[in-house]
Amino acid sequence: MVPLANLLSSRLRRQEARPTRGARFRRTEILASRFRTLRRTIDLLVSLRNVAVGFVARVPARVQTKLLVAFLAMVALLVALGVVGLRVLAEADHRTEDLIQLQRKIAAYRQVQQEVIA
Repeated sequence: MVPLANLLSSRLRRQEARPTRGARFRRTEILASRFRTLRRTIDLLVSLRNVAVGFVARVPARVQTKLLVAFLAMVALLVALGVVGLRVLAEADHRTEDLIQLQRKIAAYRQVQQEVIA
């Protein structure tokens, strides 16, 4: 009869020698899930593009007019982006001014504290 300690140690050695398939399987499953999500996103974008192309194709206008409208839409988007950027910069500037005022108040309070202590 084989002692229990020998039996357990041999099983432990066999388990340590096996490759870990779970981690590889999990990694593959995560990649497959991400690929499926990406594929669904691409399919959605393609379908939206097809709807937009179909809508523009049905508009009774010349190609030059459609291109001009598309160009003006791009210009409008760029202007809107610039306005939003300027607004964000103005807010950052306002927060910076508030921080400077708070730092001056802190310096004044520290000076008062030093005078009281001294």
